[in-house]
Amino acid sequence: MTAPLETEAGRGAGGRPLRPVVIALIAAAFLAVDQLSKWWIVTHLVRGQFLRVGPFLKLRYTYNTGVAFGLWSSGGKILPVMAAVCIIVLLVWGSRYARHSALVGWALACVAGGALGNMIDRIRLGHVTDFIDFTFWPVFNFADTCVVIGAGLLLIHGLFHPQPKPPAAAEPVADKEGA
Repeated sequence: MTAPLETEAGRGAGGRPLRPVVIALIAAAFLAVDQLSKWWIVTHLVRGQFLRVGPFLKLRYTYNTGVAFGLWSSGGKILPVMAAVCIIVLLVWGSRYARHSALVGWALACVAGGALGNMIDRIRLGHVTDFIDFTFWPVFNFADTCVVIGAGLLLIHGLFHPQPKPPAAAEPVADKEGA
């Protein structure tokens, strides 16, 4: 007797779910790319110096003591703590959905890898190294890209793959003798 074939619908939104170890490995790969790219910038450019890559793209070494777009630059030591809490909450919340959706698994890997990359910078350096400069947008880094892509994937999942409704509870049957 052979096992029945798994249907696409049985896999949940986003295809075959990723195992937690695979999500962790993907997040670790994103973290490694982030840290290596920042290392390269710091060791090859002086702060403020840039390398033109194309008409709208420069690699410019700068850093950010705040959060996105330099907001809350006086956040100090509380920013890594807030990042750690957000990562934990997201992973706990998302792990329920990642068991049913590869899309959510990829999203969690992106957000976790990116958030950890910037958190490491904040703890180690007191700021986040930024270097991707499109000249018409604030300078950012690979970790920021991962976080934005992960958030976008979660948004797509939420909009286009709503959670199935639980089965309706059976109506209680009235007792014939008491009626």
